[in-house]
Amino acid sequence: MPRYAAKDLLPTRTPVWPAALVWALASLVIAVLDDRIDLGNQALILVLASAVSALWWGPWASLATSAAAVLAFNFFFVPPRLTLSVGIQQHVVLLFTMLSVGWIVALLMARLRRAAVDAGQHALRSDQLRRLGEALREVEDPATQAPLLCEALASLSGRDAALLLADPSAPRIADPPTRVVLGTTTVAEKERLERCARQGRAPDHDDAATGAEAAWALPLRGRDASHGAALMRLAPIAPATPALRRHAQALCDQLG
Repeated sequence: MPRYAAKDLLPTRTPVWPAALVWALASLVIAVLDDRIDLGNQALILVLASAVSALWWGPWASLATSAAAVLAFNFFFVPPRLTLSVGIQQHVVLLFTMLSVGWIVALLMARLRRAAVDAGQHALRSDQLRRLGEALREVEDPATQAPLLCEALASLSGRDAALLLADPSAPRIADPPTRVVLGTTTVAEKERLERCARQGRAPDHDDAATGAEAAWALPLRGRDASHGAALMRLAPIAPATPALRRHAQALCDQLG
């Protein structure tokens, strides 16, 4: 089973300098061609810059930049120049169309980028589930593969995970002895894991867990009982989203 880094299972940040370079080039082209092309063609260059820059910038940055570009275009190129007033009614329509098209493209690109990120994360997490399942099928005692589950959970957040399993001689976790088979825990964390395993569900306060000590206690749910619990420590690199929690619980359920 391959080891994924936390950054591989989370959205990656795109660089912002290419978008800034696009706007700079567009401004330079418009300034150079000011006396050679009409106002409509100059506006098309800005619309093109707005569309291309949206490939790198987020929606809010793209919306703000498009609005600022339209204002600057009106101030420097639309007669009467060096004012924000518009002398010809058709120019109002031109400016409004520029702004509308720029905003629509920015929003569409943001949705497309979000969909691409979600698809990539889904593919990576599906592959993680598949490979863990294959590793578990190849052994007679799934408990021997507990380190793989710890590695998988640690890869999701970039922090160490811990695992507690039931005594294999006991059918359920009630009062039989339990043991931490991998990872280190404090006394409070171990009690939390035992309670999670005994109840077969995560503590109610897990959903509100925040801060440096935030962690999820996830039961190892089997068909008829919970066979242990896993402690997934959270980190700023792994925002505590419902999708992340569902994926972590699915990994735990495979071992359960």
